[in-house]
Amino acid sequence: RQNTRLRSAPHRAAFTATVLDRIRQIPGVISAAQVRHVPLGGTGSSMTVHPDSSDGTATSVVRVNPTSAGYLKTMEIPLMAGRDFTDSDSSQAPRVAIVNRAFARQLGLQGAIVGQRFRRPAGPSASDVYEIVGQVPDSKVFTLREESLPIALVPITQIVDPRQFTDVMIRSAASPGEIGAAV
Repeated sequence: RQNTRLRSAPHRAAFTATVLDRIRQIPGVISAAQVRHVPLGGTGSSMTVHPDSSDGTATSVVRVNPTSAGYLKTMEIPLMAGRDFTDSDSSQAPRVAIVNRAFARQLGLQGAIVGQRFRRPAGPSASDVYEIVGQVPDSKVFTLREESLPIALVPITQIVDPRQFTDVMIRSAASPGEIGAAV
């Protein structure tokens, strides 16, 4: 039986924060983070975007992956510029994203990427605008043989979908069996 309290975004956020905190307390755990789509896991989401400075007639389809703060550390993805997500990147805060090089190329973004904005063409709402707060190198999404796809990581805390599902990624010094049993 599903707990109906977890259907609301605030309850779900509190529950997942507690789960992540408890996992991070397990001896041997180096870091842990939430992710909607596990890299090379065969699933993904996309959205249509354009630079905020453009008229919106030329759009691009990019991959999007909601993640929690600490995802880059857990996956050992180097931050080339900017910052990782923080607890202040909540559903009430302005939307932010961390993008890869392929994303910047696809949208024709020039110069320093951090601080630039992109938008979903869904409408004029401020919630459709994302500020780029970080940049990471290109990486594979679906298979090791694919070309680098443009991807935007967005804070999972800014997603208010009641059907939200996530996986937890764990970096550990202990054996998978020990960590699995503790989790």
